Amino acid sequence: MWALLACGAPAAPCQSQSDTSCGQSTVEEAGGPEFASRAKSFLAKLQAAVEKNDKTRFASLVQYPVRMLSGSRRTKISTRAELIKRYQSIVTADIRKAVLDQSPACLFGNYQGVMVGRGQIWFAEQSDGHMKIITINTDVPN
Repeated sequence: MWALLACGAPAAPCQSQSDTSCGQSTVEEAGGPEFASRAKSFLAKLQAAVEKNDKTRFASLVQYPVRMLSGSRRTKISTRAELIKRYQSIVTADIRKAVLDQSPACLFGNYQGVMVGRGQIWFAEQSDGHMKIITINTDVPN
């Protein structure tokens, strides 16, 4: 399913062979054109939910339990209800900006999943074929 990219740390992606304007590897290189299409479609759904501050829709895009990283603190959100309750502290201004500013052409993908922004959100294809958010990083350094 995934091709391993020799690019170093996921938060510091390599230069793309196919899209040098991004400075990032694209999902086409990581998973092929069909996978890239599904990833871009998922990004559009994620962006729509974040743009509208639709807590319920955002929560439906998450694989539970979801990993939450904030600095050195790691926690898990176990249910949709918990995520909806904590939405404002999870979808911070930085996460919101990263999601809304993410270009579909510049999605970075590797064997771990697909990265939004500088790693604020990671999503991956699940065994049922659906894309879901697997990690949310609320404190990504610049």
